[in-house]
Amino acid sequence: MAIGNADALIYPNNIDIHIGSIQIVRQSSIVTLDNEEALTNALQEKEITITVDLNIGEAKAQLLTCDLTYDYVKINSAYTT
Repeated sequence: MAIGNADALIYPNNIDIHIGSIQIVRQSSIVTLDNEEALTNALQEKEITITVDLNIGEAKAQLLTCDLTYDYVKINSAYTT
């Protein structure tokens, strides 16, 4: 959702996404992983870096967020705005 709302010209077929050092999306297609256990381990770290590369230039942004636990998602899905 955030990518679609970015104030940038987006080329939807050029997006790459990494979780830590593991590429999970290449040119907007899901990457078949050779080692899913490595991704599971990366997602269990205390801090996780998710990199979204729009492949449109050199600008960078950083976002810090918190853990979205099951209860957090459950509570926030229980109402409409």
